[in-house]
Amino acid sequence: MEDGKPAKKLGLDVEDFEICYHPIVQSGRNLSLKVALESDEKRLKPGVVLCSVGVKYKSLCSNVARTFIIGASKVLCSLLSKEH
Repeated sequence: MEDGKPAKKLGLDVEDFEICYHPIVQSGRNLSLKVALESDEKRLKPGVVLCSVGVKYKSLCSNVARTFIIGASKVLCSLLSKEH
């Protein structure tokens, strides 16, 4: 929303938005769902990659997190594709 066009389209003021915390991107064996974590400088590893960002609009905070499967092994893909 750097240019503010999406907010303006919805009738929102860009000045009312701020980042709650720096985006978190992590992968590997030490994945955690804790919001208090920070990204580090380590290279991402193939498999599960978690991405999270928090945005505040006026007094409302919201978190968006996504999980990506990138370059996963056949075993991991097989495990993830099974129905539970």
